[in-house]
Amino acid sequence: MTGFSSGAWLASYLGCARGDLLRGQASEAGGLPPIPTCTGPIAAMYIADADDNKNPPAGVKIAVERVRVANGCSTETAPYDAGVPSPCVQYQGCMPGF
Repeated sequence: MTGFSSGAWLASYLGCARGDLLRGQASEAGGLPPIPTCTGPIAAMYIADADDNKNPPAGVKIAVERVRVANGCSTETAPYDAGVPSPCVQYQGCMPGF
């Protein structure tokens, strides 16, 4: 599932609350709402805009941290290049498939 802005908040919520049913989530310009106990790991992609004053990157990083821990990833990252140079990173040491 994916979401933008308010939809990204919902995607983060459902990724935690329904991690046992959803395969993956992508959130663009959203953070992490108050969430219930997470039900398991979930593959995830988060996108943040440094100039977004409604959903600042610091809030998005909280959501990323929740997924990093749930997926058993280390804090080590490697560049992630989707075909164009970018500041994207991929966490290392995650459970296979997450």
